[in-house]
Amino acid sequence: MLEMMGISVPPQEGVGSGIIVKSNGYILTNNHVAGDASDILVTLNDKRKFKGKVVGRDAYTDLAVIKIDAND
Repeated sequence: MLEMMGISVPPQEGVGSGIIVKSNGYILTNNHVAGDASDILVTLNDKRKFKGKVVGRDAYTDLAVIKIDAND
């Protein structure tokens, strides 16, 4: 809306947490963390980084599922 009025809006960044629930790259997190994100970067404890994609979300339970292309 603000961009339509000629007002520049800088990109927003946030930090959240999640838990890997499947060894093939499915991560459970909060919907308010991942819900409307256009770009998701997942950083693991061992400092590996992966591009993530929201594959499911539910605002009522505030849960979201992110998928990264990784195994083990």
